Amino acid sequence: MVGESEQSTTPRSVAEPPARRPRWSIVIPCYRSGRWLPELVKEIAAHAGDRLEALELVLVDDASPDAETWPAIERLAREQPFVRGLRLQFNVGQYRALMAGLEASRGDWVVTMDDDFQTHPRELPRFFEAALAHPGMDAIIGRYPEKRHNAVRNAGSRLFARLQERLYDRPADLETTSYRILSRPLVDTLVGSRVIDPVFPSIILTNTRRLMNIDIEHHARAHGASGYSFGRLVGIVLGQVFDGSAVPLRAVSLLGLAVSAGSIAFGAYSFFSWWRGTIQEPGFTTLVLLLTFLSGTILLSLGVMGEYVMRLVVQLSGTPRYVVRSSTDERSPVELELGAPLPEQAPEER
Repeated sequence: MVGESEQSTTPRSVAEPPARRPRWSIVIPCYRSGRWLPELVKEIAAHAGDRLEALELVLVDDASPDAETWPAIERLAREQPFVRGLRLQFNVGQYRALMAGLEASRGDWVVTMDDDFQTHPRELPRFFEAALAHPGMDAIIGRYPEKRHNAVRNAGSRLFARLQERLYDRPADLETTSYRILSRPLVDTLVGSRVIDPVFPSIILTNTRRLMNIDIEHHARAHGASGYSFGRLVGIVLGQVFDGSAVPLRAVSLLGLAVSAGSIAFGAYSFFSWWRGTIQEPGFTTLVLLLTFLSGTILLSLGVMGEYVMRLVVQLSGTPRYVVRSSTDERSPVELELGAPLPEQAPEER
């Protein structure tokens, strides 16, 4: 298990300290999930048990185009004192919406999960107990002995894992999933990151090595359809490669070095062949092949550098990761204590 050295120096008791109970946050990005959010909140409340009074649930509506998701979040926030809601101005994707929820969270430990019941609330007690048993960990990540994704998604997950091992030195026995519990110091570090389009497994691996897995069940999708198309998965893979790694630039440098060495060797061979009189006239095929290969290498190098330049421009342009359009909180963060009842709020006029 990863992080054993840290675990061995921390107490293993799962009893909560009597003087100060931990505050727990759960952050869920939501997209077109208004129809089943009441069921999801009910399940979370049931499985939170006696920790419910020290828990907040932050639901982040990622600018859902339907007319159900945000009204459902508003209604739940009025009815349930532990529910808070954020509505984003425009759709930013799961990872950025998750970052918005993390920034709004106040718990000492923050659980991240999905809104489709594949990360089921019945697994929450395992994360709570693991956090109490291993307070030295920064991230405790769910591991699925059996995944319920389709074949293409599972193949993409395996590729994703290999890239993490190569680019971020991820331990081979560690798995990364979207169901995890994070310590407050790590959450503050992630929120303070200046990456515009974060890939969460990558930035977690970049910012801590205090990681471990716990085995949980991966449930079948109960509602909705996956928002991860093939193009979106490719974009995540490219983000993981370019956002936090210089491997492509190094690969291009090595390619340029290899081409230069090959060119010197071929030039020497051509000179000695001419000197010995074995070359009578220039070779058209050789010339075409060399021009094609060198031109392709130059274009590849420019493309890789352009990818980095484009990301730098976006990063430095001041583009926000997200914009909060509205919130169910009507008091300031100082006044709004964790778990305090929220005032009645009329639905937003449309």
